[in-house]
Amino acid sequence: MLSDTLQSEWTRFDLWSVRQKGQFDWEKDKLADMIYITFRQWKRFLFSNNTAWGFATLGPCQGTVNDRYTVFSNANDTVRIFSADASDSLGSGLRIHADSGVYSKQRFIDLATHEHGHYMFGWSHNIYSKMSYGGGYSNGWEFSLSPWELVKLGLLFPSFPDYSNPANYLYDYSSRGQYGPDTNEVIQIPISSDGGEFFLLANRRRVSEWDRRVGGDTLANDRWQFLKEINNQYGRGLYIYHVKDAYETNTPNIHGLNEDNDMDLECADGSWNYISAGVQRKRINDQTPTNVYIRQYPSYNNDSPESNPGYTSGKDDMSNAILFTQGCIDNFNTAPVSRGTHTLYTNDNDYWYSLASLGDRWDAWNVGYNEVFSPYSSPNTKDMQNNQTNIFIWYKALDTSNKKATIELYRTGYGGKSEAQILELTPPSRPMGLRVLSCDSLPTINGYRRIKLRWFHNMEPDMIQQWQGVNDQIKKYKIYRTTTSGMDFVPNDRMQFPENDYQLYKTVYAEVNAVPEFNDSALVSVCDYPYGVCPPYCCNLFPVRYRVQAVDKFETHSVLSDFAKTEAWNVTGPEPCAYGPDNFVLENNHQEAPKEFSLSNAFPNPFNPSTLISYTVPLISHVRITVYDINGKEIANLANSIHEPGFYEATFNAVSLPSGTYFCIMKAGTFAVTKKLVVVK
Repeated sequence: MLSDTLQSEWTRFDLWSVRQKGQFDWEKDKLADMIYITFRQWKRFLFSNNTAWGFATLGPCQGTVNDRYTVFSNANDTVRIFSADASDSLGSGLRIHADSGVYSKQRFIDLATHEHGHYMFGWSHNIYSKMSYGGGYSNGWEFSLSPWELVKLGLLFPSFPDYSNPANYLYDYSSRGQYGPDTNEVIQIPISSDGGEFFLLANRRRVSEWDRRVGGDTLANDRWQFLKEINNQYGRGLYIYHVKDAYETNTPNIHGLNEDNDMDLECADGSWNYISAGVQRKRINDQTPTNVYIRQYPSYNNDSPESNPGYTSGKDDMSNAILFTQGCIDNFNTAPVSRGTHTLYTNDNDYWYSLASLGDRWDAWNVGYNEVFSPYSSPNTKDMQNNQTNIFIWYKALDTSNKKATIELYRTGYGGKSEAQILELTPPSRPMGLRVLSCDSLPTINGYRRIKLRWFHNMEPDMIQQWQGVNDQIKKYKIYRTTTSGMDFVPNDRMQFPENDYQLYKTVYAEVNAVPEFNDSALVSVCDYPYGVCPPYCCNLFPVRYRVQAVDKFETHSVLSDFAKTEAWNVTGPEPCAYGPDNFVLENNHQEAPKEFSLSNAFPNPFNPSTLISYTVPLISHVRITVYDINGKEIANLANSIHEPGFYEATFNAVSLPSGTYFCIMKAGTFAVTKKLVVVK
């Protein structure tokens, strides 16, 4: 019996007195301080018809006088407990239950520590922390105490940057100084002059199995299972928290609670503008069909936690409450729906229930994945009012033997460095938004559509280069490609250092004022796959993946972008497989560069309806190839971009033109030449 236990050992439960919510005195007050009441199953009468998982009070009970229940009293001692409900002061205990089909030690610990946290943090619910609201708008559930909470409680003391020495070192933040008393485990980077707004950096390598940031991903809706059942590689990395109001916890929120929404987790997979995918997929927990939202294009504005819920512009997957991620869905028409497979491991293009709103493996910053958090990255170091802070954070290296992360910190005008000097010292940020264009936007060569890529320009000023012989300013990128022999396998790929599985394929020079793009003329797009026509041993369909890398004017390389994937097929082989010419076009690295500009005669010529036009470029140049009719009217533009040295082909299709004579003009610098084309129908 509780009364018997307290009567004989009650002093064990009386260690402090409550001055007010969140403030304590380390002295006895004859009140039992903390009693946990744990129910295996949920019962309405125990929780006052409320479906909450727990309360940081013991609740009302029979015999209460002035919000206190007397357990026992004698001539020397009186033992009482608080019994107030949530409308009054915090009580002397908590109630929790775990009636959701997952009965595990981890679930009870998660709920109990959250409710206990109210005795340290008050009624506040703080997103991206242990004290998260746990649902609705407040995504980002934290399983251990967040760095913000540890600093607030005085369990960790942050270090501050000295910009005269950019090198900073962070050991695992859960190791509690095991590498020495001066070990840095959290770095606080002030933004505002009063110190109220700052970035908080923590190197979370999961030295402790209790340190778990990820709540979605492979956990999906089973986030209270035992820790050891989770892939312990997921969630490792550098976490960057953006805090607005220091360590305050008094902001009212939309739930009617005091919830501090002035903190954001800067997720390494970027901030995006989202659109509806036009499909619905089922949630795991209640089988409800739910709209799928996908990334449209990257955002370079601050992802403020104060934005309205449901606002789909300029957010990461967590703050936009993303539930589904591209990949392979499992058992869509069965119950229960299982999680699915991330697109990294499948050729499928469906959407699986990732619950990314609660955190996934892509949120942490890692060497070889995403290293640069700067004024020009996505996300970026703008403040909560979307003003530039001019802060650069480069996750430069990780010593895996002792979990020491090397992080270089810069700020324009600090430490005697200008922005130009900082840009020279740091690599470009990761390129964003790589995608394969839709079938109706693909170029055609020899009657077959070829794969076309586009992405978004890097924003760093030092990406801009001026090349000899080129009038326009350009930015330099490198294209990487990988594939397999057939659709039964996915190409080797990885989250970090994917260049180990990809081949450097092409260097691209894109004009600053044009959308960067690349035509893979060597592969035939799946858009022209002759289903049901050619034998399987002839027309082999296979997956293709691409990544892009930025190169600044100092020849410093970024990490590789996220991949874009599509499918291609072969068009060569013996009869009956001869459906077209070889899908191989001479690449610049397969032979010496041409010695001069040239525009060959079209073949065939006369033609109906299309002809192939070959040309050569001996040096980096802006090339324009245009077709005119006999009256001088421009009919078609076959090329209008920066070309590196090499051999090229373009197809002119006159299917909608009448018979007659046309003229093809090539211009590159001072070079100009005209060839006659004859259409015969």
